[in-house]
Amino acid sequence: ETMAQIAVPLLLVLLVGFFCQDAAAFRCCRRYSKREVSFTHIRGYAIQTIKRNCNIDAVIFYTSSGRCVCADPSQAWVIRILKCI
Repeated sequence: ETMAQIAVPLLLVLLVGFFCQDAAAFRCCRRYSKREVSFTHIRGYAIQTIKRNCNIDAVIFYTSSGRCVCADPSQAWVIRILKCI
């Protein structure tokens, strides 16, 4: 095997890893939404914890319209919805 046959796949793996990591940072909640979401519009959720690019704990609600809503996990309406799911 030549050096190019080894180097090109390795470079591709590194680039994909870099871009995937960078893309994950954009899915981070950086602030909370100001409006509440109705339980009937929620299709799922994810829990975000503070880490390198995500500076707040949050609940990310996925709505039926395809939106992501960042919610404060200490708010009563968020706790109520999580108990119902």
